[in-house]
Parts: sequence; C-alpha cells; structure tokens
Amino acid sequence: MGLIPTVWVTTSALAQVPMGYCDAVVAFNQASTNPAEWFDGINIDMEPNTLGDSWHTATSGAPDNYNQVYEANLIAILTYCHTVTRPTTMTLSWIQGSDYYYFVHGLWNALIQQQFVDYIVDVVYFNSSSEFMYGGPLDGYEDIGGIDQVLASLQGTVPAVFNAETISPPYAPAANTFWYGGVDTLEAAMVQVSDAFGNTEGFLGYSVHW
Repeated sequence: MGLIPTVWVTTSALAQVPMGYCDAVVAFNQASTNPAEWFDGINIDMEPNTLGDSWHTATSGAPDNYNQVYEANLIAILTYCHTVTRPTTMTLSWIQGSDYYYFVHGLWNALIQQQFVDYIVDVVYFNSSSEFMYGGPLDGYEDIGGIDQVLASLQGTVPAVFNAETISPPYAPAANTFWYGGVDTLEAAMVQVSDAFGNTEGFLGYSVHW
C-alpha cells in the first residue's frame, strides 16, 4: 500500500488524512481471516523537497534550512502510522532522497533517535555503480549520497533499501538516471551492488523506480 501526496505535510489538519489511511489499512487486515488478502505493509512516499519554495520557509530555530512545520508534520505522520502498524505483521517504510541525510538534519536526526519506520527507501540519483555505492556530485556538492555514506549516517539504527532511478527524459538529467545506459548497465550495476553490500548490516537490498 503506497501513500504519496506530499501536500499532506503542509498542515496538521492535512496530516490527519494519511494517518486515517493507515488506520484503514490496519482495519482491513484485521477484518479479514485470510492472510492472502492482507497488505504486507505501507510505503509512504512523501518528499517535502518537491513542494517548491515553501520548503525553504519557516526555518527559524531549525537545525537545517528547511520548513519546520513540514518536517514536524511528516514526523507525526510516520510516528502515528508506525504506532498502529507495529502490533501487526505489517511493515512501514518511507521513501526519501539520497541527500536528506546530508541536508535535512531535523528529519534525519529524528529518524535515528525515534526509528519511526521499519526501514527507509533511499532514492539514489546516480547513473553508475560507483556513485550508486559510494556517492558523487549532487546538488552542487562533490561527494554526497551512495549506499556507503547513507548506511554510515544511519549508525545501524534503521535498515535501508536503495532505489535505482530509471525515469525517462525529459524528467531527469542523464546524470541522475540509469535510463540512458539501458537495462544492461542497470543490471550490471545492481550485481556489483549486491556483491559489495550484500552482507552489510542495514542493507536490505535494492529496488528500481521506473
């Protein structure tokens, strides 16, 4: 089950919407006696950086340069949904960008301290195996992201799945997607990723977004 609209983080009233969906999914599973019908989990894809200029407002007193209302509402959503799914067989995951650990300290510190999801899905915006694993130029900085750095920043608290981006043009620059390299390049990169990190603590595997 995926919950996507990021606009839900903009007010505490809107934040009640995904919380209600989490309640509904849990209730659906509880109402069925057939495990084959149950949802395995909820994946929350809310990335406040997609909200434009407002993401860079309301930063007073913040540990980072981002909207503290949005961050607090997202934390509240994730915490609530984790609270209602934890007693069940379901998992809760959250998708976020590969630079969040580096820039969005409020969210990242809370994630490490509170562990309000079962795992994260880290979207890695690179097009080569070396950068996917160890980081590279991103957002005007020379060395950001990659499996190695994100796992190190998590300090063993929350495991992670690492997502390869394959979005097509014109929606992503060539440097941020495997689209231009084709299937063979992507598959070869993921083999290298598995070989390098398959036995690393906190590494749950990789996924592909297309």
